[in-house]
Amino acid sequence: MPIRKLLRRAARMCRKAYLVQKLSLIWAGILLTGALLLFEGALPLSPHTYAAFRLAEELMRTASAVLLVGVVGAVCIEERQL
Repeated sequence: MPIRKLLRRAARMCRKAYLVQKLSLIWAGILLTGALLLFEGALPLSPHTYAAFRLAEELMRTASAVLLVGVVGAVCIEERQL
């Protein structure tokens, strides 16, 4: 039930807020794809692949930060439009 309400509310966002949300989702997807590829290349873990492993972990953390900034940005844009 709450997901339906959330999706309905997201569908009524203004155009700029929607684009910020969409861009943040795309960017987070790109970062997570890069992290997945680096994880595949870093296994099995060894001293030579440790840097790639750490980079993949940071890409995963950055993806969540991008989503958070996207949500906050969309809310700010939405509130300013009202």
